[in-house]
Amino acid sequence: MNCCEAKTLELRVANIYMILVSLLLFMAALFSTAILPQILLRYLYAGQKLTAEPKLLEMIPLVSFGIATLYFLYALVVTTLREMKIKRMKTNDCQHDRETDADLSDSELAELEAIVDEAISSKSNGKSKNSSRKIATNRKTSKAAKRKTKKA
Repeated sequence: MNCCEAKTLELRVANIYMILVSLLLFMAALFSTAILPQILLRYLYAGQKLTAEPKLLEMIPLVSFGIATLYFLYALVVTTLREMKIKRMKTNDCQHDRETDADLSDSELAELEAIVDEAISSKSNGKSKNSSRKIATNRKTSKAAKRKTKKA
């Protein structure tokens, strides 16, 4: 995963998080509208005789749903801006990939292939010499290990 993909993933996770918080805020507004007036009537206005509904009880649904709606609109705007940023990052990344692919000519690619082939062939020659050394060192270490186990 390259840097651009990581940033894109991070922005998408932030979008999902913001949408979930918005939904949870609406759920909290719903519960506060249903439960809070009953709690206030039971404990705050318990000893009083009410002839009219208090303004506080009228304002609870308005305030709770107003806050939830404002946060939802904020989340909608921020999420849209992030999605636009993700699209810009993807188009810039795709253009960058095309530019880097087009930078190398056929002669440069052939030269790079020759360098890689040379490195592979020199490495394979070096492996055959090193492999005999490794076998010899492995035999010595295995004999030493056998001696230690016999003594114990």
